[in-house]
Amino acid sequence: MRMLTLMKVLRILMLAFALVVFGYSIYYFGYERQAPEGTKRALFHCPMHPHFTSDLPGSCPICGMDLVEVKEEELEKPKGSPVVYVCPMHPQIVRSEPGKCPICGMDLVEKLNIETGAEDEHAQMKIDEYEVKVSNIRSEEAKVVELDVTKEYPGFIEIDEAKVAKIHLRFNAFLEQVFVSQVGQRVRKGQVLARVYSPDIFLLEKEFPEVRDKKGVQELASSVLERMKLLGVPNEEIKRLMEGGKPSSSLVVTSPINGIVLERMAFTAGFITTDMPMYVIADLKTVYAVFLVPQEDMRFVKVGSPVRVRVRGVAMEYLGKVDLVYPLVEQDGRKIKVRIVLENKDFLLLGGMVVSGIFEVKKGLAVVIPKDALMLEGEKAYVFVEKEVGTYVKRVVKTGEIGPETVEVLDGLSAGEKVVTQANFLLDSESKIRAQIER
Repeated sequence: MRMLTLMKVLRILMLAFALVVFGYSIYYFGYERQAPEGTKRALFHCPMHPHFTSDLPGSCPICGMDLVEVKEEELEKPKGSPVVYVCPMHPQIVRSEPGKCPICGMDLVEKLNIETGAEDEHAQMKIDEYEVKVSNIRSEEAKVVELDVTKEYPGFIEIDEAKVAKIHLRFNAFLEQVFVSQVGQRVRKGQVLARVYSPDIFLLEKEFPEVRDKKGVQELASSVLERMKLLGVPNEEIKRLMEGGKPSSSLVVTSPINGIVLERMAFTAGFITTDMPMYVIADLKTVYAVFLVPQEDMRFVKVGSPVRVRVRGVAMEYLGKVDLVYPLVEQDGRKIKVRIVLENKDFLLLGGMVVSGIFEVKKGLAVVIPKDALMLEGEKAYVFVEKEVGTYVKRVVKTGEIGPETVEVLDGLSAGEKVVTQANFLLDSESKIRAQIER
């Protein structure tokens, strides 16, 4: 019984102690530390890290230095003056006259006194008309125009493989004489390229007259003629033999097309086998220009689209149309090949030449602004909108096509609104300084 009474007494004492502590806390933090009405609470900051502030004295949690009280006059920011003076290291120090920073002793620097506000979550700045003229701030209206998109892509000249002739002999032969001996030399269709001697062909030509006039062996004569045709003996040579001509110890090799010699393996006194091309000749009257178009730009490219082609080292510009869009994507860079057919009457376009293709596409109506008005910060694009003379708002916009002089605005700006095109870097720097000061 006595034990129960003792436990009750202890509980009452513990409850009383808790009430006393709670009451003292309310008194200490609520009344004793409350500043008298009509007075301002003191502000302390670190001399080395002025962005750290506290309403109580103590130590800086960054460097451990004692916090210094900021005087009331140091917090006042002059108004009405077009120019103020700020410490570069301690932007909270603002003066209306030149001087030195009371914290670090550095000279205060001059800057515009711009008031900031908020409008649609964007920083608004006001500058008097005199400063607008002195700073040469200019603006232009956003306009709605018929947007022509111009895209330029790198490329190269490629020879049409369908117009390349590889000249092979269907029999082994010795080269007796070479008439076309230079790569790059132009040749005509039917022009004699070389003269060759083949023992196999010579034996066939000797055999043909022996069976040509004999009775009962006409089938054998026809067989000899067929073998000569299959081996590629020229029709003129076969016709000569049928008309009674004597066997020839050599044959001529002619060009099957008009073109330019790209390769040759024919050398005087050499030996040519059936697996060795004597010449490679290409007709270059038309060639291909092949361009690498990024995958995201394929909406600008269609079969039949006109293209202007510029060639390094060639003064003239070539016109062509998209002939083929390759069905595969190049793995290095995710680009797609696009082929253009070009007339090459003057033979100035050669395989492998570096070229650039200019694709022009009409996109339709769009809101555009001068390129000088656009400001970039990382992936963010923004402009300064002029509400009225001296009042500017920083506004984030979404851009589309960027041309040499204009920028398409997809969102964030309407036609007719004015954007700053000159001295916008000044407004940008001032807005950042003001934002730093107000932190």
